Amino acid sequence: MVTLDRVVCCYPDAEALLRQAAGRARQLLAFTYPRDRWYVRIVFALENIWLRLTGKSFRTFVHPPERMGTVLEAAGLVRATRRETLVWTLDFYRRGRDV
Repeated sequence: MVTLDRVVCCYPDAEALLRQAAGRARQLLAFTYPRDRWYVRIVFALENIWLRLTGKSFRTFVHPPERMGTVLEAAGLVRATRRETLVWTLDFYRRGRDV
């Protein structure tokens, strides 16, 4: 099982990261990421402004869930479940039966 807990939001190229993770997932992949909502985007934008002002190179990202799902599905994974909080989403994927 591959797990990515609050990693996708720290990586500028979520699609490449998920492609690599999917390639290593034999049966299961679970990952959490920030919900693509206006209020989450505002918080992340403010955080990135603060990071820039304090001289840090680290940035946070809100990636489109549809694009992330497309990457995983192209790798033969099928979403089994999704859970959401106000800010975070957990997606749990498994290998398709035909793989």
